[in-house]
Amino acid sequence: MRFGFGGTGSENPSGVYHVGDNPVIDIRLPEGVSDGYLWVSIVDVKGLVFHLLPNRVRPENAVAELRGEAEDGWLRVAYPAARAQAEGVIAFSVDDSVLGKSKLLVLWTPDRIFGELRPVTESAESYADALAAAVAEGGSGGYRLDSAILVTER
Repeated sequence: MRFGFGGTGSENPSGVYHVGDNPVIDIRLPEGVSDGYLWVSIVDVKGLVFHLLPNRVRPENAVAELRGEAEDGWLRVAYPAARAQAEGVIAFSVDDSVLGKSKLLVLWTPDRIFGELRPVTESAESYADALAAAVAEGGSGGYRLDSAILVTER
């Protein structure tokens, strides 16, 4: 995962953002993997899950399709605010309502694990229950999980 600043375009290797910053998030697509699906979400300090991929704005999460959008193997999932206003992609700015450590989760699965799109936001409990149900039904069929911490502060 790679973090950056939407306002300047510079990288942010620390993953620490302050109120007013516009985080940009890129995901490295797995080398040699051309099939399967990516699921990218942020779990914030209040226990809310925000789905960056797939979602209503960007419902396609098949790796084969996403490769066409990637630049040098990196897939953008959170954009600069200016691009979001112009193109309708997902962007966000840090405000002081949710400060602390949030977890960015990237899940690769060989098959689609949900029959429909998850809501834009949901509780961590609801998402965990949905994942558990998918695993119980055999829908995960093996998976890879990666995560990173995004820190927000004043």
